[in-house]
Amino acid sequence: MAKLYKVRANIETRAPRHSITSEQFGKYNEIESLYQQILAICKKALGPEHSDTVLFAVFYKGQGKYNEAKSLYQWTLEIHEKALDPEHSDIASSLNNLTELYQSQSKHNKAEPLF
Repeated sequence: MAKLYKVRANIETRAPRHSITSEQFGKYNEIESLYQQILAICKKALGPEHSDTVLFAVFYKGQGKYNEAKSLYQWTLEIHEKALDPEHSDIASSLNNLTELYQSQSKHNKAEPLF
C-alpha cells in the first residue's frame, strides 16, 4: 500500500490535475508524453494489471482520441472485473466511464446496455 501512495504522490507532482488548461494552450504533445511516462511508472511500480490509467483515458477523451480512450477504459474494466466483486464501486465507475465516452460520441446504442 505504501508503494501505491508513493507512486500517486509522484504522479501528483508530475501531472496537472486538470490537463484541460494546458491543452487549451496547444501543449498536447507535451502533456501526452507526460501521461505516457506516468502510465509507465504505474505499470512498473504497481504491475501491468493495475488499473490506475483512468487519467490517461480522460486525456485521450478530451483530445477526441476516442479509440485510445476506449481501449484504456475497457482495459481498466477488465482488470476490475478480474480482481473485484461484481458489485464493487470501481466496476460501476469503469462502466460509467465507458458510458460517458459513448455518449460523448452520440453512440447511445452502445452506452445504453452499460446502464
